[in-house]
Amino acid sequence: MGVSLLISCHPWKETDIRESHDNSLSETELAALAAYGAASITRTCSRLAYQKKGRGLQASDLSLEVPTAFNLLFGDDDSKEPKL
Repeated sequence: MGVSLLISCHPWKETDIRESHDNSLSETELAALAAYGAASITRTCSRLAYQKKGRGLQASDLSLEVPTAFNLLFGDDDSKEPKL
């Protein structure tokens, strides 16, 4: 799950992050920020799934938590301020 989120976050670093930081971040910094975002989503998904399923959780349970984790970390479409 972490690798697929990192792949999903790569285009995000090219558009949203770069635009919001006036191109002042290097490619390395942008990649690190995208990796941090992907890891944060993965960790939040894991925490949410564990709260619901306990030690009986399966990897597929994490995927169900992606929308909730994303909104907790970054806000939803109505929110103008990101949380991270």
